[in-house]
Amino acid sequence: MLSGCGGHVYHLVEKGDTLYSVSFRYQQDYRDVARWNRIAPPYRLKPGQELRVAPPRPPTHGERLAAARDRAAAPSRPAAGASAPAQPRPSGAVVIPLSPPPAASKPPPVAPARPGGATAAVAAWQWPVLNARARRDVTVSTADKALEFRGRRGEPVRSAADGRVVYSGAGIPHYGNLLIIKHNDRYLSAYAHNQRLLVAEGASVRAGQQIAEMGDSGTGAQEVKLRFEIRLDGSPVDPVQYLPR
Repeated sequence: MLSGCGGHVYHLVEKGDTLYSVSFRYQQDYRDVARWNRIAPPYRLKPGQELRVAPPRPPTHGERLAAARDRAAAPSRPAAGASAPAQPRPSGAVVIPLSPPPAASKPPPVAPARPGGATAAVAAWQWPVLNARARRDVTVSTADKALEFRGRRGEPVRSAADGRVVYSGAGIPHYGNLLIIKHNDRYLSAYAHNQRLLVAEGASVRAGQQIAEMGDSGTGAQEVKLRFEIRLDGSPVDPVQYLPR
């Protein structure tokens, strides 16, 4: 992992990393990370590759002013070896001006708003643990927008909606054995601390299908539990707002 000013700017890709797992780790939208690094689908990464995981910094006001001063101070005479200045054109000549250079203060292009509403993106969500509504061992973490289900070792963990597995592994130590499921271009769900993962990357899963067994894997996990997250455009959202009441 490579650090930069203001937090982690670059990630050094390790074996087993996917664009989705790296984006998940840094709470970024996988599409943004792909765009920053000019990676096209199917988003293949190579160990040792440096991956930008923070948006490029736009130039500061001072840097834009300095660039403008440098351009204004540049000599107008041609450099050595360049052609001589053009002679004045006779009256009536047609002059085709050169396109001016882009202004230094032009802001970077802003991506258009992504379509789709927060409630219409996934047809139906289900609880990842059976009978979760009747349980007394569900913790809502308001700080990082996650649900934690305490349970029995080996208890079934189920997919919360139809989707495709985009990460299956233990490359993020804090999450232990982790599954990430992509439900559409905007929504992902994550299932952490599992004892055993039952689906591989690329597998299609159905809502309610068992995908893992509950465990206590991962740094800091002191009890058997499932940590469940829903992410919209890379950012965690409150799962309770999506799951059936």
